[in-house]
This record gives sequence, structure tokens and C-alpha cells, in this order.
Amino acid sequence: MLLLSPVQIGSLHLKNRMVMAPMATHLAAEDGSVTAVLKDYYEERARGGVAMITLESCFINQNGRGGIRRLGLYKDSLIPGIKEVTDVIHAHDSKVCCELHHGGPQCKSSIIGETPLCASGSFYQQGVIDPPRTVLREEMPALIDAFALAAERAVKGGFDAIMLHFGHGYLVNSFLSPLTNRRTDEYGGSLENRMRFPLGIVDAVRQEVGPDFPLIARLSAEDGLRGGIELPEAVEMAKMLEKASIDGIQVTAGIHLSMEKMVQPMSMPRGVLVPYAKAVKDAVKIPVGAVGRINNPEIAEDILQKGLADIIYLGRALIADPFFPQKVIENHPQDIRPCIACCQGCNAKLHLNETITCFGNPRVGREAEFPTGNAKSSKNILVIGGGPSGMEAALTAARRGYHVCLYERNGYLGGQLLLGSKPPQKGEIENLILMTERQLMDQKVQIFLNKKLDLADIKSLNPDAVIVAVGAEPTIPPIEGIHQPQVFTSDDVLLNPGLVKERVVLIGGGATGLETAELLSHDGCAVTVVELLPHLAQDLESNRRRLVLESLSEKGVRLIVNAKVKRITDRDVVIEWCGSETELQANYVVLATGIRPRKDFENLEEILDIPVFFAGSCIHPGPGIDAVREGFEAGYSV
Repeated sequence: MLLLSPVQIGSLHLKNRMVMAPMATHLAAEDGSVTAVLKDYYEERARGGVAMITLESCFINQNGRGGIRRLGLYKDSLIPGIKEVTDVIHAHDSKVCCELHHGGPQCKSSIIGETPLCASGSFYQQGVIDPPRTVLREEMPALIDAFALAAERAVKGGFDAIMLHFGHGYLVNSFLSPLTNRRTDEYGGSLENRMRFPLGIVDAVRQEVGPDFPLIARLSAEDGLRGGIELPEAVEMAKMLEKASIDGIQVTAGIHLSMEKMVQPMSMPRGVLVPYAKAVKDAVKIPVGAVGRINNPEIAEDILQKGLADIIYLGRALIADPFFPQKVIENHPQDIRPCIACCQGCNAKLHLNETITCFGNPRVGREAEFPTGNAKSSKNILVIGGGPSGMEAALTAARRGYHVCLYERNGYLGGQLLLGSKPPQKGEIENLILMTERQLMDQKVQIFLNKKLDLADIKSLNPDAVIVAVGAEPTIPPIEGIHQPQVFTSDDVLLNPGLVKERVVLIGGGATGLETAELLSHDGCAVTVVELLPHLAQDLESNRRRLVLESLSEKGVRLIVNAKVKRITDRDVVIEWCGSETELQANYVVLATGIRPRKDFENLEEILDIPVFFAGSCIHPGPGIDAVREGFEAGYSV
């Protein structure tokens, strides 16, 4: 298996071809120093068998800090903490690489205390919170020196390699791209001029670290916007970097204005960026790494076997399952908990200035708080509800060594999560459900479907603790005509393909509404979405939201906002819109007007003299990532 074969990056020997890609976590301290939770997070991934970990971006100076609680290498006092991280990674036979980074136009003045920097400030006057200013010509040597000094600290901190971040719209990329570089001096215009800054960095860093220290460049193969970097030019950049003594290239894509290329949602195909890596690999002799939606070993092995790349950079796949490499090594790929590319915990949280989480791995950033291993006692645990929260609660409790029974009122597991897997290009969610169901069986959890428990049933089972995770049910608004036979909920439609057809009015423009509309439009329905609020799908992750709206536009779905539904008749839906009533013809009406908690067993704790835990949407409806986390915490706490 090529994935398990060794590979060389310059003087650096890697035991296999699985490398962790750099990803921000917000687990560092506000001054950029290492914290205990950050060290625990990386140790967990080192234990998982990866050949090398590329730490998240380390900012080289204060005005290059890309966010709060980002890791820093801008001063010598940070070196001891960094050394603790590299030591703990080395202790598990994994190499460690440092990514040197300047956030440039993606920085915020509120964080760095000054105006952000970029190649040409004129480009960024629209669409950014803090319009950056153009780097002055006389400031360039100091920026290059800052990279070199950070590289010196990286060597002292125990890193085995350095990656230079030249992609994703950050400072260096803003010089590389003809879209964002509109300079007229020696740093702008031709490719040779635009490469002057990154090549200056490579030269300065090389002089600092010596001829044999491995240097890797992270390069965006295209910006994803008209007028930006395109693949043929990126290939020329790669050749110039190789000539300048770079030992390896990691090929990525996108800038922050094309975020879906940087952090790909599940609607984008697996391995979507691999063709870029192949084009670069064909042009250079140094090893090339592929990244982007590579979330199972079969895809990774296929990439290597076909010669599309030399190294597989695993990003979110190692957030979701740190032991991905070990499970490949031990030939248990079916046990890998997949990244479903929901972007809810690893991307959306960062934009909220929160620490990362993960839909499929609630322990992320809390590894020490929730150590693995059996509990000290044996208990009989009853889980009521087989949705995402109940499944995770049952699996967690079983892994703790408890005997677990799970009861579900429906004939299937997954609850709202299963419904969420039905819209187009969301099959990754069903993969997670099936994997969790298989692991429940492996853990000997007894599962009973089509069984709605009552109080007598619960008492007869005589559990030591109960976890209630009965989920939520659709909210039916008080609209005239709402109970007519042609009116269905989104749940009905998602579970019963072909239930509605022809002209459909869908009431509710949240995430569920738009994704249901996407499904119906793909099935040939003429869909109109009516939303009371002025904005659509604000509860949908931003990358996914952008792509869903594009899909609806392509399918001709009509989107109406700021409209109130007055009544439903047997042939139309009457709305109040723009100050008057409008009739929308409809053969069917679909409600996506929210969900409300099921109140089953809400007084159970008062009745039973045993611990009762509640988890998921039966407490407060919210995103699936919260339901899974709450289920995990309940299963761990019983």
C-alpha cells in the first residue's frame, strides 16, 4: 500500500505518506503562546500514527496575526512553549512542521492594533471589514526579515521542517495574485515581479536555516475568482520555487473571497483539489502534496497509485478521527469516523472567534477533559431516542464499559440527521449515521426500533440511569388552511421521495427550507420559497449557504423574503408581500417552519429515583453538531 510507504522531503524521512495539514484551532493563548489544551490536541493526533504534523499557522509578527488565539512565533519567549509541543509530538514517533504565516488583508485592526497590510489596498475597498493599506516599498525588507527570524525560532523550537504559507489570500498571496496585486513598482506587474517577495522570503529563510533544512511551500493553484491566479501560472510559480531551493510543495486553492475552495463543503466532490496537485507534480521533481476533501484511505491510495501526488495532507479528516492513520495501518478502515465536510465546527466556529469543534468528534480541544477508557463501575443505561444525540450517547456510554439499550420510536436511526442527508450532495451525513450504527453494534448496544416507551416500560427495564434524547417535531404555524391534504412538512417530503410534484410553495427559508427546495427542484418541481424574514438560511454554514443559493438560482427556484403567509387554499397560497396580497399557485405546500422540543418524559427525573440526563433537541432545537456534543457529554457522564 503506497499510503504506508515512506517518502522523503529533502533531508526529511517520513514513515508514511499521511501528513496533517495546518488548520487554525483557536486553542492558543491570546498572546500566541502554547496552552495545555493545544498541546493535548496535537498529542492526540501524534498518537494516531500520522507521519508528520503541520502545526497551525504561526504568525511571524504582530501585524500578521490572522485571528484571536492564533499560534505565534514572533518573539523568542514563545520558543519554550513551542518546544513542549514538538517534544510531545516527537515522543509518538511523528515529525512536526511549522507553518510560517502573515495574515495580511485577512487580519483585523481590532486584533493587531493597526491597519492590515496587503499588496495593493485599492483592491480591498469593498467586501472586507477592515480595508487594508498597501505595503510600502521600504517596508518589504522588514517583512522578509520577520519570516527569517521566525524560521530561526522554529528551528530552536524543535521543528523538523518549515512550511511557508503563500496561499489563501494572505499577505504573500496578495502579492502573487494579479487580481490583488496592482502595484507598479518592482513587486507588481509581471510574474517575475510578483514572485519577488516570496522568493525573497525563501532566500532569507534558507540562509537562516541552512542548506539541508526542509522547506515546503503552500501554494494556491488558483484564486477561484476572475482575474486571479490560474493553474498555468501557479505551475510556473512552483517551478520557480523549486529552483529557489524549496524541497516540497503543498497544493491548495482559493482565497477568502472564494472560501468554498479553501474549506470545501460536502457538496463539493472528494479530492476536488487533486487535479491541481497533479499539474504541479508533472512540472517539478520535488514531492507534491494533495489536500482537500480526502477523507478516506481508498481515495488517498488511489491518488498515490495514479501518480497524482506524492503525499496526502489530511486536514479535517484528522480532526474528525485522529487515529485515521493507525486504523489504516491496522487494516480497520471501516472504523474511521469520517469528516462529513459540514464546516460547522472547524470553520464556522473560527469565524465566531470560538475554538474549533467537530460534528463527528466531540472531544476535539477537550482531549484531557474526556480521556478515553472504561469507567470504574458497571451500569445498565437506557437511551430513549435514536437520533444524533441518542446514538452518540449510547456509543459513548458503551465505550465507557456500560451495558446500553437504545429505544427508537421510528423504524430507523438518525432522526433529524437522517433527514438532513436527503437533499442533494449531502450523502456524507448518511455515511456517518451508518458508521455510528455499525459501531453501536460492535459495542454490543441493544437497539430496539419502532418502540415507543412509556413510564411502565422504563420502570420494567430497571436502568441505573436514563438518557432522554427524543428530539423535536415540526412546528405547525396557525395559518388558515394549514391542515388541507396537499400540505406536508419538510420531514414528510424528505422521507418520501416523489410525495409532492409540479408547483410547490415551500413556507420557510431557513436551512431546512432551502435544502428541501433544492431537493424538490432537482426532482423537477417548480418551487417558490416564502420567508417571513429579510434573509435566507442564516442558520446554514456560509460555504454551504453560498452553494445552495447558487444551485437554487440555476434551477429557477423563486425566493421571496419579507412575506407573510395569510392563508392556504386548495389551489394557491396567499401571501402579504410588498404591501399587498399576492396569490402563488400551488399543487402542494411544504412547511419548513421550524421544530419544537418533544416534551416526552420531561418530568421523568422527578418520578424515577435514578439519574436522568436530557440531550439534544428535546432540550433546545439547534444544529446537529450541538446534539452530538450533548449526547456525548450525557453518555460520558452517566
